[in-house]
Amino acid sequence: MIAYQILGEPEAPALVLLHGLYGYGRNWLAMGRSLAADHWVILPDLRNHGSSFHAETWDYPSMAADIAELAEALELQSFALLGHSMGGKAAMQYALHHGAERLSQLVVADISHRAYDAAYHQRLLSALSQLDLQQINARSEASELLAAAIPEAAVRQFLLSNLRRDPQQGWAWQFNLPVLQKGLPAITAALDLQGHCFAGPTLFLGGGNSDYLRPEDLSALQPHFPRARAQWIPDAGHWLHADQPEAVEAALRRFLQV
Repeated sequence: MIAYQILGEPEAPALVLLHGLYGYGRNWLAMGRSLAADHWVILPDLRNHGSSFHAETWDYPSMAADIAELAEALELQSFALLGHSMGGKAAMQYALHHGAERLSQLVVADISHRAYDAAYHQRLLSALSQLDLQQINARSEASELLAAAIPEAAVRQFLLSNLRRDPQQGWAWQFNLPVLQKGLPAITAALDLQGHCFAGPTLFLGGGNSDYLRPEDLSALQPHFPRARAQWIPDAGHWLHADQPEAVEAALRRFLQV
């Protein structure tokens, strides 16, 4: 089963928060702590990420099945689910294929169902795979070595947060880098929505400065999420919960009605 962290009290309404590509549950820790005032917040690490298991199969059906297994193990009779980026597609997959019985509300943060250009992520993963971990003594050295291929310092810092040092074995990636490289086409591909519908309340929450979620996406999504509405957070990019945490939390609380 996938790894997870829990915040809050189990008597409160359950809320599961899913991270994006290269991430882990703790990406939502600050927001989760605040929401835990009146929710039982679960922060999973999706497969091949964080502290969760590594597996050759990595796609949205397998991630949705992992969420279903977690909900069963935690005996969640009803819960709200939020997913950001890759986690948002996994959340949609869960809602459409597993969500009828347990899922009360769905929030999809800055992602749509459509296909996305894989070239940027291919560049990142290629740079990481060429990094000789045996030759570095600190993350700062790794950052310097990656600077030419990945000039954005914030992106390097985020990626290198996945670098862990074992006293015996040295530096290693926490995520499953070979599988991320091999499986990327399935992650950037469009979700197959045909023939599936989630009838529960749904919020598509976009960053006002991001093009990951566009107004025109809603016409394709609406038949499959008939109770969906959309909102864009001003002055927020793709990492909307980092750029505008107070506005994102306020939007979530209005939608969750707590």
